[in-house]
Order: sequence, then C-alpha cells, then structure tokens
Amino acid sequence: MRWGLIFFSVIMIMLSCCVTMQDYKEKYYIESSISKHYDIQYVYIKDVDPKLNSLDIYTKKSKELKPIMIYVHSGAWRLGDKNNVGYKPIIFTNNDFVFISINYRLSPNVKFPAHAQDVAKAIEWTYLNAHRYGGDKNEIYLMGHSAGAHLVSLVATDGRYLESNGLNLNVIKGVISLDAVYDLNLLYKTYNVVPDSYILTFGKNPEFLKFSSPITYVTKNKYIPPMLIVYSGGGIVGSLREGDIQSENFVNELRDANVYSELLPALDKSHMDINIDFGNENDYVTRKAFEFLNYVRNN
Repeated sequence: MRWGLIFFSVIMIMLSCCVTMQDYKEKYYIESSISKHYDIQYVYIKDVDPKLNSLDIYTKKSKELKPIMIYVHSGAWRLGDKNNVGYKPIIFTNNDFVFISINYRLSPNVKFPAHAQDVAKAIEWTYLNAHRYGGDKNEIYLMGHSAGAHLVSLVATDGRYLESNGLNLNVIKGVISLDAVYDLNLLYKTYNVVPDSYILTFGKNPEFLKFSSPITYVTKNKYIPPMLIVYSGGGIVGSLREGDIQSENFVNELRDANVYSELLPALDKSHMDINIDFGNENDYVTRKAFEFLNYVRNN
C-alpha cells in the first residue's frame, strides 16, 4: 500500500506540472502593474523547440536595479513548463525582485546533464541581459521545486556548469530548494522500488548517480552560495514521513563545509502543496524564504 501511494504521488506530481498558463491565470491574478515578457530565447540549439530554451520575466518599473530570482520548474526532469509559477511572480515583484521562470530541455528527448546545462545557460543569459529588464546581475538567486530544486542545487555546487559559460559560482548569491533529492545513490539504497522517473533520467550506474548528485560537490575551501533547504511531509496530502534524510544530510554537509544553510521541515504540506502555496501571504514557507533572503542580502 505504501509503495502504491508513492507511485501515485509521482504520477500526480508529473500531472500537476502540465497545468497551462491559462489555468493559472484563472486561479491566480497576475497584477496589471507587473510587466511580463514571455518566451525570450536564452540559447539557440539546432533542432530543439525554441520554447524549451526560453524564459519569462516579470518585473515592475524602478529607477534602481533589483535583485533577480530565477525559478526552475518541477516535473521529474520529463514534464513541466515555466508557466507553472502560481503566486511567485506577485510575491517576488512585490518584494522588489525581478522574477524569471525558465524552461529547459526534457527527457527522454535529451539525456542528463542537458537539463543542468540549460539552467547554467539561462543564468549566463540573465547575467548578461537582465539589466535591460531592471535586474541586477550582481544579485542573482536561484529557486526550484523537486526536479527543478535538484537542478539549481547541482548548478550551485558543481562549478563546471557555470564555468563552461564563463561564470563562477560566486555569481549565485543564494538558493531556495523546495523538496529535492541531493544524493541519488542514497535514494536508490533507500527505496525498495526506485521510481521510474529517476531510472529513466539517471540510470543505475553508481558513478553517474554520484556525478548527478549535488552532495558530491560540497567541499571546504570552495565558494558555495547560502542555501535554504525546505522539505515536505511527502505524499499527496498530509505527511508520510517525520523527516527527510536527503535534506538533513545535505545541510549537514553544507555546514561542515562552512556554507551558510538553513533547514525548514514543512511536514504538514504535501510535495505539491509546498510549491503551490509558495507566495501566499499566509504561507510560512514563503515568510521563511524572505527572511532567508533578507539575511543573506544584509550579511
């Protein structure tokens, strides 16, 4: 029964990422004061749908450049779209951020690490161009949910992705990670039956799993940006767990490497709710995220 629930959870997560922007507009009101710039292509790749390598920008007019939040969507590395932003454009622009939501190539049409390479390329585009939309290239932050959280955590710890685009890890000033996997080998040891989404994306080779895991790259004497690690109770509704060894181990490694990090359990939330609720004025995860951002920006 428990594994049936887990399988059902994975299916529901994947389906939740297929919601269209029209559906979101009906549910969430995007304020008219927000300037919206859709489908900006951040890199050209031959024979790839341009929308898969595009981003959306949400901003408000200002005389001063603003910090930038780049959001990476979920979808098991196979589904999802940058349109699935919920309340996030409103909450970030109301707090004087430029909010950017990106697409990236998806499996099975590409193999990992193409997904992470696209995230790094989108960061490069942002660094070079965001000033045209009021963004400050010296204050770039990353946020992701589920697969997207895995990708931002990886790009923020394995410097090779940014270095291949002429940047360094120090261009990232902070990371908010919602319900991610940080150690794929540990995941494979933890599950009796590993969900297909992982096997289809990463395979089973332990060395490749290590290569694809953010925890692999956490070491001392290396710049890694401050991180807020949030995890849910799992499942569709309510809690299926009392803790998350993935998040706890990752934060312990970050702290051992002298990287500022915070851990927030959100056990009353499902894997989907932790993302859907973000930006709601009554959401404690949102409040904690902005407390984290304010601390990082002022220290």
